[in-house]
Amino acid sequence: MRLISTLQDEQQGILLSKYLKTQGIDNELEITTNGNLEDPSRVDVVCRIWVRDEEHFKRAIEISQYPDLWKHPVPVVPAGLIFKDVPGNDLPLVTTKKNGSIAPVVQPIGLLTIYLLVNCCLIFFLSQLTQPSIPLNPKVASELSLPFVPLYDSPLTKNLLFDYPKAYESVDELADKASAQNLKETNQLPADLMPIVEQFRATPYWKGFYEKIVSFYKNKEVSWASEAPLFEKIHQGEWWRLISPILLHGDIFHILFNMMWLVVLGKQLEQQMGIPRYFIFIVLAALVTNTAQYLMSGANFVGFSGVICAMITFVWMRQRKAPWEGYLLQPLTFNFTMLFLGVILLIQMSSFYTEVAFGQSMATQIANTAHMSGLLLGLILGNLDFFAWKQR
Repeated sequence: MRLISTLQDEQQGILLSKYLKTQGIDNELEITTNGNLEDPSRVDVVCRIWVRDEEHFKRAIEISQYPDLWKHPVPVVPAGLIFKDVPGNDLPLVTTKKNGSIAPVVQPIGLLTIYLLVNCCLIFFLSQLTQPSIPLNPKVASELSLPFVPLYDSPLTKNLLFDYPKAYESVDELADKASAQNLKETNQLPADLMPIVEQFRATPYWKGFYEKIVSFYKNKEVSWASEAPLFEKIHQGEWWRLISPILLHGDIFHILFNMMWLVVLGKQLEQQMGIPRYFIFIVLAALVTNTAQYLMSGANFVGFSGVICAMITFVWMRQRKAPWEGYLLQPLTFNFTMLFLGVILLIQMSSFYTEVAFGQSMATQIANTAHMSGLLLGLILGNLDFFAWKQR
């Protein structure tokens, strides 16, 4: 046997010994006490942990030097879960710097995570480069209650949104004619273009349950059955729209924030699940969060954040259900993220109140329904064995 760690805390010694056993490393915990046994305050506890097999010595040393892996209570590992069969188990947990200090090894970014990262960035920059010149004065568009998406978004964005209703095609026609007539500085729409505006207004399109809920609380008569068609482009065979909104982002800060989280969490999920199950996770999270947001607010939403929210609560759940899987998400980071999401949800609720009470909306342009549905989905998927380490 070889000594791998000496600790002055009995509880820490027990936790490290248990964690090593979950990794298939047989060890022996030796606890000795020194001092006056009649006075507990003067008793020093020394825990020595010995590894029985030489082949496990190096890895046991690495684990002992990275306490975030084992300082929390560890449940019993399910029968049949063999650590050597887990993808990525051959990677060292820590590395030694030149100055002798210990640091965790940076996990490589997986292929699917890189693919998502590159595509999101590429689509963002292509969308920015192909964004049309302003065809119509935004003030005029606002006064006429015209949607901004068909007027100001790029063709690529229009083809990747969850839906692009027929009513928007009338606004496309208006945008083309307004560009031809150079109306971006005009404060009033010419009369010859008003029939197109009337055609848009006469064409119903799905705006989400949110408007109906606001009308209901204003004591207005509400028809919960939709007069507008739902999933228009999807019914026409454009199935990619169920997933593609996660690849779109509104501005540089939006994409930087989401891609940072994708790298931090995505590489962990890909390494632990493997590419096939990670792909299923991404698709399932995108389907649920995109559809939920569409039903609540219509098709004008973009971003990877719904999937990120599912990843966050998934990792949080796996840390509690199966900590031996090695997911890393600091409690402070998790709590801050939940606080942030709670604040923007509170802002949305405040906007809802002011809209019902005073007819004034504090538009946040944040997909809160996607966030909340993602958080809930992550908790559910985190409890499924399908997304755990594959037992062999």
